[in-house]
Amino acid sequence: MLDVFYGGEQVDHVEYEAFGKLDFERIQAERAKVVVEPEDDIEKYEKDYQEGISTSISPPQGTNSEEQLTSAPAKTTKNKKEQEIAPAAEIEQRPLEKYFTFQFNIRDLGCQPKDLEAIVMPPAQKKEVAEIIDNHDGTILVKYTPKIHGSHELSILQNGAQLQGTPIKFYVDAYGDGWATVYGPGLQNAVVGEPATFTVCAKGSQAKELSVSIEGPAKSQIKIHDNKDGTCWLLGCHQFQENTKCMLNLKRSHLSVGSTSEVALPITQVELKGISASIKSPAGIEEPCFVRLLDGGRLGVSFTPRESGEHLITVKRDGKLVPKAPFKIKVDKSQVGDASKVEVSGVGKAKGITLQANELLVDTSKAGYGGLSVSVQGPSKAELTCKEVKSGLIKVLYTPTEPGVYAIAIKFADHHVKDSPLTVQCTGKSAGRVIQTIQKGVEQHGICLPDQESLLFLKLLNTSPMDITARLMDPKGHTDDIEMRDLGQQYYQLKFTPKLEGVHTLSVMYKDAHVNGSPFQFTVGSFSEGGAHKIRAAGQGVVRGETGTLNAFNIYHREAGAGALAVSVEGPSKASLEFKDHKDGNCHVDYKVATPGEYVVAIKFNDQHIPDSPFKVFVAPATGEVRKLELAQFHDQGIPAGKAFTFTVLTHRAKGHLEAKVVAPNNEVDTIDIVPIEDGESYAMRFVPKETGNHFIHVTLDGAPMRDSPFRLRVGGKDLCDPTAIFVSGDGLVKGITGQKCEFVINTANAGAGILTVQMDGPSKATLDAYELEKGYKVRYTPLAPGSYFASIKYNGIHAPGSPFKIPVEGKELGGNGYNETSHVKIDAVAKTSKGTVAVVPEYQGDANKVTAKGAGLNKFFPGRPAAFQIDTGLAGTNLLMVGVVTTKGPCEEVVVRHQGSGHYVCSYRIPERVKGFVFIKYGDKEIPGSPFAIEP
Repeated sequence: MLDVFYGGEQVDHVEYEAFGKLDFERIQAERAKVVVEPEDDIEKYEKDYQEGISTSISPPQGTNSEEQLTSAPAKTTKNKKEQEIAPAAEIEQRPLEKYFTFQFNIRDLGCQPKDLEAIVMPPAQKKEVAEIIDNHDGTILVKYTPKIHGSHELSILQNGAQLQGTPIKFYVDAYGDGWATVYGPGLQNAVVGEPATFTVCAKGSQAKELSVSIEGPAKSQIKIHDNKDGTCWLLGCHQFQENTKCMLNLKRSHLSVGSTSEVALPITQVELKGISASIKSPAGIEEPCFVRLLDGGRLGVSFTPRESGEHLITVKRDGKLVPKAPFKIKVDKSQVGDASKVEVSGVGKAKGITLQANELLVDTSKAGYGGLSVSVQGPSKAELTCKEVKSGLIKVLYTPTEPGVYAIAIKFADHHVKDSPLTVQCTGKSAGRVIQTIQKGVEQHGICLPDQESLLFLKLLNTSPMDITARLMDPKGHTDDIEMRDLGQQYYQLKFTPKLEGVHTLSVMYKDAHVNGSPFQFTVGSFSEGGAHKIRAAGQGVVRGETGTLNAFNIYHREAGAGALAVSVEGPSKASLEFKDHKDGNCHVDYKVATPGEYVVAIKFNDQHIPDSPFKVFVAPATGEVRKLELAQFHDQGIPAGKAFTFTVLTHRAKGHLEAKVVAPNNEVDTIDIVPIEDGESYAMRFVPKETGNHFIHVTLDGAPMRDSPFRLRVGGKDLCDPTAIFVSGDGLVKGITGQKCEFVINTANAGAGILTVQMDGPSKATLDAYELEKGYKVRYTPLAPGSYFASIKYNGIHAPGSPFKIPVEGKELGGNGYNETSHVKIDAVAKTSKGTVAVVPEYQGDANKVTAKGAGLNKFFPGRPAAFQIDTGLAGTNLLMVGVVTTKGPCEEVVVRHQGSGHYVCSYRIPERVKGFVFIKYGDKEIPGSPFAIEP
């Protein structure tokens, strides 16, 4: 990693001019004439070593700084006879009696030498004062005698402030005699794929061999040229730079998965409500554990062991220790994750091809338990997916869109695996993606006071004023509808007068569903801490668009404070972008593109992504074959889960390959079956939704989305959940400490039933879990690295009020990979009220057609003796199983059904007389195939 400092401040962007070796030496010699005699650099070093005098040279200047730094190690005169007598192998490393000199030009700085102070920071971290000598020609000479070996740093201070060009780093080495000096532009900065040069001068020293190594995230090619004069010239070519500075434009993709060890505890529980568990390692790190009920009612806890030794597992119910707790367990060394035992294979390890999935196989079966993280960085952001092929074997697929060199870092248990990071050359066609960015400075919005009328303007394309509403919830939870006026061209004005001071929640609904970005936070009175996490993007422009027309989305930044707002659109064609400021803490962005396809819209505030950014936007063509596609017989709500949903797409003989997929509420993607009704005219599309909630259906022709795709489909009844009713509190939202368990509570009372998701983003992958309380859920997490973490809390995909929450974490660094990592937990939350859990009748969707029954008892029985048969519901899903036996004399008196596990049942009945009868088997409200079965003695 290369860090550049200027005036004591770290520089994020550096522009510099590169020279060849000959030009560099010529320029260097010309600059040296200003301060010292015009000599060649190498000759001057040789003269210093041979004559033993103290002087200085001017190294190449990398900036426009007005100081001219010249440095050379000074050599004291030695008795040549003594040097000849002493063998090289017997020379002792004597104390450093030599001194360094640095020369500065201060003519144009307007300061006097007496006002300056020279400070040297040696490796011992104890400041030392260097001598400043006035040359009486507008320059000064700084003289310093080092006492120890190692890296030093020189600072020139004027009234306590750093002069431009300082601090200067230099290295003091130890040799029996003579000096080895390294200088050149390659030690200052480098550009990926271009040579970087520097020179090593060791003439007069006792050094016999030269060893050069370059450490970094990828291998570098090194060439050494011996100049036969005590110097050598080195050329290094860097293939990858991890920290994107200078003029690089690298993009990173990242994913992480984990493996856990499960322990069965010697206690039984009836239900998991109120049950929580945590494990404490020998090092004192306490982390939450995942809890589940095993067969027989025993309690099982899962965790990722980080060290061997004795661990303590604490189990609580409703905050109180259960009997026999805590439990001691022994973790063997073989269970702790060992990155050196991970094996990586696959075609994608050596080379890659753009625009297609390249495969890596990561085998962790012999490496113990630990988290696996994969990061790909290069000219484009490569899409990453992973799937566990079998226990311990994970298939990783990465899809780059631009050719070039990519670095693939693979870590297991927070350590690099063998050969990581991999350097992979990706070849093939470029996706031709173009990126366009605009920026805008925003100021802190004025304060709104109670009883003061407030206005908010929103640009919401593809909406109807008849279907759009808005409401405001005050800090006490009271909600009122607010006035919403249509100003034309789908531009709306929201007018409201808040009565209380504090944080209000503003919800904007379209067809009874929150628009993208809703609800919005609206503070009455003084603002709290701002930042990118306080911004919302609203409107269809971050979901879909159309070529040749203006697409728009809103950026609500009222709560974020002052800063810089940046919007970039990347895709198959260049986008024209324009900000439209509403002067109300909100603005909208108009953009237009010419080519259909998938675009990525990134919105940043002070160089930080806002929540849910970057957004994938599907842009449909305004003309062409895909415009012929038309949606028909599409009922967008009230569809029951577990039953097939079918709709029709009219193609009107459009040419191309038709595809469709559905994205479920849990973000799983399934392919939709397509059946031709009338070839070339219309097609039936069918899939079975597995859960309730909003599904999004994508229909494309040759990869281009049809108009208004994706389409929203509401599965289940009317969405009765209200994310704005959720309240989050607890010390774990205020601050955290590394290695310690942090907690907060999510109160879901009166929010209805829904899918609750909690996501933690921060410098380390925090161990995260949640368990049920009477009025909500308690969330626990353990961070391993200090820094800022963000907790995003969503209910049915909608942010809860205040989400995401910024949590500062302090303490020692116990883990982490140096970049942002994500943990998440998903809960199928039941409906609750302020008095506790609401009893909700479960809905089962098992398919009776997939149930099978077999056995002699379905055909024949012996009077007075038990007859038996088996029923298998393993492939049918969950539902109610009903078995009945009836004879010509009435219902059978004895029927027994026993569950054997995994959906397998054994049924028996006894009929005392010789009569005919029937066996009825229903799964849900439907009979299984073959039912009723005729039986006879």
